[in-house]
Amino acid sequence: MCSSCSYKKILKIFFLTFALSGCWLTSEEEDTLVVLTSADYPPFEFYEKKGIQFELAGFDIDLIKRIAQHLNKKIEIQDMSFETIIPYVSKTHKNVIAISSISITSDRQKLIDYSIPYYFSNVGVLRHKHTQLDLQDSFKGTLGVQVGSTLENIAKTYQVLHKDLKLKAYYKMDDIINDLLTYKIDGTLIEETPGIVYEEAYKWSLFFKRLKETHLAYAIILSKNS
Repeated sequence: MCSSCSYKKILKIFFLTFALSGCWLTSEEEDTLVVLTSADYPPFEFYEKKGIQFELAGFDIDLIKRIAQHLNKKIEIQDMSFETIIPYVSKTHKNVIAISSISITSDRQKLIDYSIPYYFSNVGVLRHKHTQLDLQDSFKGTLGVQVGSTLENIAKTYQVLHKDLKLKAYYKMDDIINDLLTYKIDGTLIEETPGIVYEEAYKWSLFFKRLKETHLAYAIILSKNS
């Protein structure tokens, strides 16, 4: 997780950038930001048990709360399936934004606008300890992928190289992990930080291995020209 000092540095860059570009909300009438997320990707967005209730938590959630506080805005966080977030933001009013480990790609930039990047990540494979799945050599097996994610597109490029590699589509990361733990799939592509979180949580079963020269940058997204 990010330290208090790192948070302040990130926020400082955000506020300076938005002040110069004018691409943030200024109207007093729009005092509430609707924030979309897919809360199934620890440590960035997930549900944390507090007492008898579960509350949204994570790096992205903390970051957007601090940004809203600085802008004197209220926020309404909506949890939704990841593949629906970008289409929703692209067709809605400018007070709707999203933060959900969303990586920057040229295809997505045709539909939505990005903030400056707030996090950079490597990509790797989360697999069973006994499975020789690294995608560097020929592999026969099934890889779980989240629909609408950049990782899905990366997995498809590996599938071209490895004809015996099968892909199974999922809408929730939680379902991928459940099927991985119960041996219904052999592995999944995942960013490094969440990969390490799952490796630590299931250290008796899962292993994360970073892929070479595969990097992503996360950003907040908002509707075009908002």
